[in-house]
Amino acid sequence: VLLRLFSNIYRQVKGDSWRKCLKTLVCAEKLVDVFEHYNVDKYLSSSGLTVLPGHRGQNIGARLIDVRKELCKP
Repeated sequence: VLLRLFSNIYRQVKGDSWRKCLKTLVCAEKLVDVFEHYNVDKYLSSSGLTVLPGHRGQNIGARLIDVRKELCKP
């Protein structure tokens, strides 16, 4: 599922840096099946988490990750 999503996004991305990041994520997805490895049927990823330059320095990214941890608790 993620491989297809990343591939679709890759086609729309214009910057070389983002393309390299997405290519790395696609390669990682091919190496390990997260669902099988952790024996789960769903997981939440923060791949591609970004904060707009005008909002950086406010711990927005860190807070999003903290909320993700709470969402993922059983």
